Amino acid sequence: DAGETHYVSVGRITNVLLMVVTCIFALLLSNALQAFNILLQIGAGTGLIFILRWFWWRINAYSEITAMVVSFAVALYFNFVHSYTGLPELSASMQMLSGVAITTVAWVIVTFLTKPADMKTLAKFHKLVQPGGPGWEVVREASRNLNLPEAQELQSGWRVPQGILGMVMGCLGVYSLLF
Repeated sequence: DAGETHYVSVGRITNVLLMVVTCIFALLLSNALQAFNILLQIGAGTGLIFILRWFWWRINAYSEITAMVVSFAVALYFNFVHSYTGLPELSASMQMLSGVAITTVAWVIVTFLTKPADMKTLAKFHKLVQPGGPGWEVVREASRNLNLPEAQELQSGWRVPQGILGMVMGCLGVYSLLF
């Protein structure tokens, strides 16, 4: 745990490095569509983990960082390297599917190779956010076994099905009002 000055300095250095890398990267792009395709590939690769984070307690910061780095690397590969490998060109949809598959395999491996977050931290997160479903039952059970103060307030109900039903009904309601 370093002091605040250390973290501010690291943040400033990181910003300068990001600006330099961004300038170099901008020179490599031939058009705006290329930048959009890279962003789309990154979003496709990281989307699953950002959703599953709310349903599975085991996903940690290392998992999410891995997903971001790997999806970025895959996007760069498909946009800048793949055409020079001599391999057949892949359609945009195959690039997306390949990117999602590669990224998912990478973050799942990292998830199981790294330690999960501390159970007390997970219990506090659960109390604050109240993620539901069977993926968080481990945290609820461990909180009760460890007699954590948060254990009494952890709810085991899963409100996602009702939320999805509400979303569908809302969409149908808006759609019916339009036509």
